[in-house]
Amino acid sequence: MKNGQKWIDEIPLEAASEQRFGNKAYRHFYEKLCQETPALLSPLLPPNLQDALPELTPYFTESFGNSTRIDYGSGHEANFLILLFCLQKLGVFSENENQVLVLRIFNKYLRVCRHLQTKFKMEPAGSRGVHALDDFQFAPFIFGSAQLIGG
Repeated sequence: MKNGQKWIDEIPLEAASEQRFGNKAYRHFYEKLCQETPALLSPLLPPNLQDALPELTPYFTESFGNSTRIDYGSGHEANFLILLFCLQKLGVFSENENQVLVLRIFNKYLRVCRHLQTKFKMEPAGSRGVHALDDFQFAPFIFGSAQLIGG
């Protein structure tokens, strides 16, 4: 995820031409993400699971927003959660690592996405957050609530 932050910082913004949301420079980030995804995901998979890469790639790339609409929302976030679930089912992560997945990996993912949203003025996808506490994310509220169970 460090690469993601670096890529975001390296991409210059395009001149805003009467747009409320979505700097088109985001598309450069997304293009780089698509190019680099195999190199980012492949090291996570043991040799016998490399065939899963084409199945995992769309979940990963779709986790960071839509390059046509330059928006981001809970559906994109859900793609990342599905990616983590798939990696867990493949044995890359065990169920004992759920806290690490949320507190370290998902937290880093959120930071990258917030950086994307802020720099490229990404539009909230869908209904613009009218059904949620946040315009972009919902999982932090679920994970936060889960910490209160059984306490």
